[in-house]
Amino acid sequence: MDSYKNRLTERQAAYAAVHLPSRKSAAEDYRLNILPEIRERFAAWSDTAEPAIPSQEGFHRLDSSQAMAINLLFPFMDESTARVDARILQCLGLPPILQYEGAFQKVLDEREGTRFDFYLEEAGGQKIFFNLKLAETTFGSCENNAEHRQIFDRECRTFLADRIDAEWLREETFWKHERILRHVAYLGRHPDSGLVFIYPKANERLTESDNVIKRIVSKSLAPRVAILYLEPLLTRILKATEGDAALHTHFVEFGEKYLIPQRP
Repeated sequence: MDSYKNRLTERQAAYAAVHLPSRKSAAEDYRLNILPEIRERFAAWSDTAEPAIPSQEGFHRLDSSQAMAINLLFPFMDESTARVDARILQCLGLPPILQYEGAFQKVLDEREGTRFDFYLEEAGGQKIFFNLKLAETTFGSCENNAEHRQIFDRECRTFLADRIDAEWLREETFWKHERILRHVAYLGRHPDSGLVFIYPKANERLTESDNVIKRIVSKSLAPRVAILYLEPLLTRILKATEGDAALHTHFVEFGEKYLIPQRP
């Protein structure tokens, strides 16, 4: 286990001792992974959501990135309309005057199968794709086999070829960074779109990917891609919610659960 994961495990064990002292088995109490301010509201919404929101393997774990994404973004959603609050748009660097609807675990192309952790669509059609990570050490690679090569040739190459340097389409590099490149391919599929990566700066293994992402998109896509570190994003959210006691308390607890104290 690397140093970040050790520190996160210690942080979350301390969080659980204070906030979840009666927690039973992780599998039985998986919904306790949603913070209390939104727990009942999210449960009621997700039980009837269409399409259903699939739970990733390990959703019950305190370091689940899917649960983290819900705790971060669902508080700003109106579950009856899926419209998101202008405050989170501003914190994400999006124009707060625009109207966006949000969705979790969004799949735009069932045949190709890429699933986005979060997804925004503006009333005029602009799409923003999100990839959120917490304790993971990579964004994901893929086995080079016949099935995956067919998907790559059919669904990815066309949308990447003129937008990124050729080195990223070579087999020795593409499969190593397949998950990032599959996400980037959607910028080619949807010209009026953006892609946002959110993860903790403290996770040294993930921040090693910063330069990879920047190099992949450097040819023409850089203005449409953002890397947002979780720590300063939470600072902006806490400031934006200062006038909303319940929401502010939710994000204070979010920090206790997901952010580790900075090293001296």
